[in-house]
Amino acid sequence: MSKYNFYSTPAEKLDWQKIYKLSTDSDYETRLELTEFLAGVNNEHSEIVLLTLACDEDRLVRASACDSLYFSSSADIFMFLLNKTKTDSDFLVRGYAAMSAGDILSKLDIDSISKNEFISQMKKVFLREKSRWTKTSIAYALCINGQSEYLNYIAEASADKKAQYRMQALNTLIDLTENYNIRIPPDVIDILTSNMDKETNAVVLEKFETVLNIKKNSLEKEYVDFLQREKNLYENG
Repeated sequence: MSKYNFYSTPAEKLDWQKIYKLSTDSDYETRLELTEFLAGVNNEHSEIVLLTLACDEDRLVRASACDSLYFSSSADIFMFLLNKTKTDSDFLVRGYAAMSAGDILSKLDIDSISKNEFISQMKKVFLREKSRWTKTSIAYALCINGQSEYLNYIAEASADKKAQYRMQALNTLIDLTENYNIRIPPDVIDILTSNMDKETNAVVLEKFETVLNIKKNSLEKEYVDFLQREKNLYENG
């Protein structure tokens, strides 16, 4: 049970001295709940506390803190998370750090040279990473920053021997398609279709169908848009 009712007070009236103190509370569940709460409080106080919690001794607290930093638009926090992706001992922390780093990078107001350098660093981290879960997370971060070739890796991960990694890959594709309007190209669809044909887990199979239905709906929308353009051209003749 938390020692502080986080959700009873508006963000602008939070007692930040108490929040800072709770970030080092001996009860890891309190620290974990704090990370989840701060995901919805977009300000510098929240970032400072989450940076502290991202270095917590408990891996779940660190992972949740990294996840909650997605809202930031700070280049310094991006670099902190990128470093976490390289150095943290836990694959879950590295994965959430990578995803939030990708979210932040997609919002940074920087020149193309600097952005390309950051992307290059993320690609190097991807190549060095051994964990399937973390690599899929890094691929997600790269995809939302214009590196759509990493869709192939995510699709290939849908054939992993572990069901949880197949589910992660498919959920990632759903997220990219629905929330970022990233189009899944035909070669990736071919990989997914082939992997779906070999799938024996009913829950995972349902996810495959969801991904492929999204693709179908996307194609149908493109066709409808094409017909509308043709109609407009004819009418404006």
